[in-house]
Amino acid sequence: MYPKLWVNLKLYFRYMLQIPTQVYDYSHAMQNACKVNRQEPMYSELLYAHLLDPRGSRLTYTHYTSRVAYNTTIDICFNRVVPVEPNCQYRIGVVLNKPGAYPIMMPLEEAECSNGVVFRFPPTGTRDGIFSAILYN
Repeated sequence: MYPKLWVNLKLYFRYMLQIPTQVYDYSHAMQNACKVNRQEPMYSELLYAHLLDPRGSRLTYTHYTSRVAYNTTIDICFNRVVPVEPNCQYRIGVVLNKPGAYPIMMPLEEAECSNGVVFRFPPTGTRDGIFSAILYN
């Protein structure tokens, strides 16, 4: 089951998701005698994300591959600008292709932005809270 999204105004999404990177396990690194330097260690992130319209058709997608620091966030940019109509249910899918622990945020059922845009996220289950922000213009 994918996280669902509703908005109250028409929006255009280009940059859409901010997702946390994996949590680094310092105790495991020390047990394995790994050198932990002053900088956060990095790993190769690989993920796929898409946005589905109310009928379940894919509107846009992206593949993301990059070296990223643990314990930070990454901004996911879709392959094209997508208009999101008000009062329609959209679904967001993200496939994380690396083993590891990702932090889950406290999910909000509704968020209102300063410009009057309201996002609604009805609870769907275990994937709630994987996004730390939605970026739009």
